[in-house]
Amino acid sequence: MAAVVTRRRRSTTGTLCRLAVGLLLAAWVVMPGSGRVQAADGQTTETALKALVPADAQPFVNAAAKALAGSEAATAPDLEIGGTRDLRLSFADGQGDFVVSGADFSDLEKAALAKSGKEVVAAPVQAVGLAFFGFVPPLPTFPDGCEEEDNCLERREAYSGPVRMTPDVLANLFFERSNVWSEDQFLAALTLPPGRFFFPPIKGPRPLVRTDPDATNLYLESYLAGTSPAVWSLARKELPGATADPQVSESWPNSVTPSRLGMDNVVSQVREGLDPASSELSFGGTITAGSVSLVEESFTLNETRPPAQRVPMFRVEVRNAAGEWVLPNTLSVSAAVAAGEGIPNTGSVGLAVPGAYPITWVNKLYAPTTGLSPAKANAVAAVIRWQVTAGQDPAVLQSAGDGKLTPKMVAAALAAADQVVRSNCAAAKGTVRTSGSAGGTAPKGGFPGLAEVSYCQGPAGDTAPSDPTGSAGGDLALDSFDSSFSDPGSFSDTSFDQAGPADPSVLGETASNDPASSADGSGGAGATGTQFAMPLGVPGQSLPPLDRAATVGLGALAYAGVRAYRRRAA
Repeated sequence: MAAVVTRRRRSTTGTLCRLAVGLLLAAWVVMPGSGRVQAADGQTTETALKALVPADAQPFVNAAAKALAGSEAATAPDLEIGGTRDLRLSFADGQGDFVVSGADFSDLEKAALAKSGKEVVAAPVQAVGLAFFGFVPPLPTFPDGCEEEDNCLERREAYSGPVRMTPDVLANLFFERSNVWSEDQFLAALTLPPGRFFFPPIKGPRPLVRTDPDATNLYLESYLAGTSPAVWSLARKELPGATADPQVSESWPNSVTPSRLGMDNVVSQVREGLDPASSELSFGGTITAGSVSLVEESFTLNETRPPAQRVPMFRVEVRNAAGEWVLPNTLSVSAAVAAGEGIPNTGSVGLAVPGAYPITWVNKLYAPTTGLSPAKANAVAAVIRWQVTAGQDPAVLQSAGDGKLTPKMVAAALAAADQVVRSNCAAAKGTVRTSGSAGGTAPKGGFPGLAEVSYCQGPAGDTAPSDPTGSAGGDLALDSFDSSFSDPGSFSDTSFDQAGPADPSVLGETASNDPASSADGSGGAGATGTQFAMPLGVPGQSLPPLDRAATVGLGALAYAGVRAYRRRAA
């Protein structure tokens, strides 16, 4: 009798356990696909943003997300990385909550925006430079007169000085017109020790460019066209389909130049010491251009390898209009951007700008003026405000190799952030308020230098947190912005107070109710804030319900198969 009672109890317990497991699995299948995640400080309100950004903008967006992750209403950008033209086309097609680009919208893209009814505001957010680097087996030097000695090869030493390339040398390199190791201008720029001479390798280096249309191609070719017009024009005339008036664009003009899709692939090809057109070793070397942060990361990773496995990489110094050899860093990029108030490649030709790196431009963040929920509008504004205040701290800029924005650019960006909030709030029938916490989106302590900024409190039912200290309808407190975050004196004595307007531009003509960009952003998939706080994603956050159901079904089939096998074996 006791055995029967025990079996009944076990049967009841097993049934309850199976029922509990079934309920848990069912809840996992039907739970929302973009649930809220826990921020670093224990708060749970999070807004996911679909961010379309080029590789050079990825560090600043990630830094902003990390800084804003602990906010009461955390901002969590989900990044899509690509070429600037493709990203703008996706944005014009209704994808993404904002896009970052170093090139403006083309006429065709503006027409697409107008057709979709999307109006866009632009905020200058990042001053960047294009860095050249490459690898080559050690460049040989020999002592003078050794060519007449039997042991000449034994006295060979690798060149250890800076690798410097004039505009003509770079133009000949990227249009593959010669072995630039033997170019007179390259040889003249070498810094050889006394009593030694350089022997050029038989094979020259090969260039590597972007396959996908991107601002890096645009400003590289613009630099070559402006600084080496004779070589550039002759090279363009010899290309298939050449026109009398060639135009520089985001697409590299020579389709046979070795290329790779995406900046990561371009940089990693050089970092691994591979030929640009294959996966084989390159004996003449390869030279490419990439973002300062990715290039510096390549050198850091290379140093972690065992000495025998390290790739002999080098940085390329370029010459500016002042005749100086420079590398891109915070100081040199800041000098160029300040002198031209954001005009690309300032300091490459014309007026000499001491200390300026000659290949620079300013990335802008483009956001719609309508179609964003109040939570998303506040989050986009938070990214902009963080980048042009705390993000301009010297330590933050130097970690990415970015330059400093000018005061006019900062003011334009803050005005654009305010416009994103106000215009989207009006379309969503929310209420514009002001506070130091920006409705909970600001980091702890607020945005440096900003006493009060606008945010949108949504209508009834909106998930954006209310701010009891806010006041309805207030204006953006631009007058309270602490200009120390735009003071170039923290870098050098170079004057940054150059005249020139930098008002945010607006594209398109009509308002938008695009459903693709109007979903509420109170939670999100792929949230960057989660990545900083947790080693793994939140269960259920990354899979849609159908995929979760399929996962449960496969698990059930596997369990049934194992159970049937064990019964037969018994």
